[in-house]
Amino acid sequence: MTDIIGRLKAQYGSNGPAVAEQLNSIGTELLGRGETRKALKLHQEALTILEWNKCNALLYDFVDKSKELAIDMALTLRKIGNLLREMNDFVGAAEVYKECLDTFLEGLIEGGGALKRKLLEAEYKKDSEHSEAILEQVDRKAIGNTLCRNPDFRVTVREVSQLFVEMQCVKFVGQTAASSRRRRRMSQHSTMEK
Repeated sequence: MTDIIGRLKAQYGSNGPAVAEQLNSIGTELLGRGETRKALKLHQEALTILEWNKCNALLYDFVDKSKELAIDMALTLRKIGNLLREMNDFVGAAEVYKECLDTFLEGLIEGGGALKRKLLEAEYKKDSEHSEAILEQVDRKAIGNTLCRNPDFRVTVREVSQLFVEMQCVKFVGQTAASSRRRRRMSQHSTMEK
């Protein structure tokens, strides 16, 4: 596998988008064979390459190319989120899915990158009033319609919903186990008192 990646990097350059595409393909193949950790590593490497290319596209004012790369990034983030979810890293998956949805916003919505930066800045400053003011300035219905018409975005939303279901199941199982332990301790304690 290392030979294949080395040849790809030699052919397309170490940061070529084609390399990221192939890394994602190989990662998907590895996942099919059950090699989750290796697949995760390849998808993360692909994401790094895509981020680098998107930044360069923005730097040189290639807006359409940066939006295209943002979509590729979002799809790669979704793969990473799915892998983390499969590895039962629900918190990590939630963080990656959030970034994925933000990146879809950047790639699908005109001015989405600027909107994303403003919202992240308000979130960082914990300024909910500023966030609300930003959201009042945009046509949320039009943005929602645009996002929801994209099939990849819809799949991601379904996968995020599935993550929430799985997290609720884990929470329920944890609470049930804790409740069972409490009942056992109480039973043991009452037996000892008799």
